[in-house]
Amino acid sequence: MRLRSLPIEPVLSMLLLSACALSSPSSDTPKTPKPLMQVSTGTAIVSENEKTPTTTDSLEVSHATGANIVPLLTASGTILLGNASNKHRLTVFLDEDCVYCRQFILTTLPLITHTFIDTGRLTLERVFAPMTEEGTVKAKLALCAAAQGKFSEADHWLVTHGTTIDEKQFASVLGLKLPQLSLCLKGKDLLAENLKRAREANIERVPSFVLGKDSWLGLLDREELMRRIEEGLTR
Repeated sequence: MRLRSLPIEPVLSMLLLSACALSSPSSDTPKTPKPLMQVSTGTAIVSENEKTPTTTDSLEVSHATGANIVPLLTASGTILLGNASNKHRLTVFLDEDCVYCRQFILTTLPLITHTFIDTGRLTLERVFAPMTEEGTVKAKLALCAAAQGKFSEADHWLVTHGTTIDEKQFASVLGLKLPQLSLCLKGKDLLAENLKRAREANIERVPSFVLGKDSWLGLLDREELMRRIEEGLTR
């Protein structure tokens, strides 16, 4: 599956400013997400894409993250919100190190959750497509937290605390079992299928959306995004 081609017009050019791409790619570097990197206990990762102010380490998780829906970690390492057998599925390629993806998670996802997922009209699948090494670290931490039933808490923490990530601190703040977290980070590559999906869909920027035969790129205005989803549900 590939995202359909769109003409480069002023509107699209503005849209591309609302999407994140690989950081400073070289001319001979393929525009695909970077390979996984290992995270050691106590290692601090500084995010170049960080633009969201750091908040406290509170475990209070807002419904804005979609925490009222129990996330399902699939065997391929994606996250499902809603009924897995739903006819309509919105696939979103995201990077938690991307400012536009974080904005989507915090401000638009709650509206989609309330309007479409809570009502059973839509299932949302999150595919991790990190554009930076920091995004790769965040994706692994999120998935390993999901393996311990803490995806919503981890997701909220990661999109609001992107400046420095420490494995031990992460486990302590979210109430995760550090030995299990460490084994998960060093073990099975949960991101492999995510990155394969991203390559097959030719994802070079995030966020990217696919609903049936429709696809679009970048953080759209909330009303426009809701309109496109509504139209997609009629097909």
